[in-house]
Amino acid sequence: MNALPKFADLPHGYSVTHDTSDALLDQLIELSGSAEMIAAVPKDASERFVDRASFLQGTQQKQRSYYWLIKDDELAGIMWFHPKDPPVPLLPDTMSHTMSLRIYPKHQGRGLATPFMQIAHRDYFLQHPEATGIWVITDQSNERARHIYTKFGYQPLAVIDNRMVLLLGRLA
Repeated sequence: MNALPKFADLPHGYSVTHDTSDALLDQLIELSGSAEMIAAVPKDASERFVDRASFLQGTQQKQRSYYWLIKDDELAGIMWFHPKDPPVPLLPDTMSHTMSLRIYPKHQGRGLATPFMQIAHRDYFLQHPEATGIWVITDQSNERARHIYTKFGYQPLAVIDNRMVLLLGRLA
């Protein structure tokens, strides 16, 4: 794989890029179809990242912005944002966007989520000044995700069908 332009460097030789490559898409599709990821986020394998066409369709239709976490040309994680109203009402004139984060199993437990989120959130807010908040939703039983999100500054907003909705305002 040709080296992609680095957007930012992270600890332990990891970097973030905003650019997509065929090699990253192939890895994304393969990782999304693994048994562990299907159990955790089945929509990745069944809808979002079935193939390149489903990736491109989601990118175009939902206006997704992707950030790729890589190490030595290997996909370690992905984060994406796009405009979307949350499943609960917010204040009037709030322009909401949502975020999804994956750190793939081989790369978990290395303290990557927070610096990856810092880089991507700051850039996304710069690129989307209309975004007044970003929300996430996770299973209430997913303590690891809830810990990462609340540590980063997301605040619990509501629980719907055993799923917690958390909201983050614009970063200072």
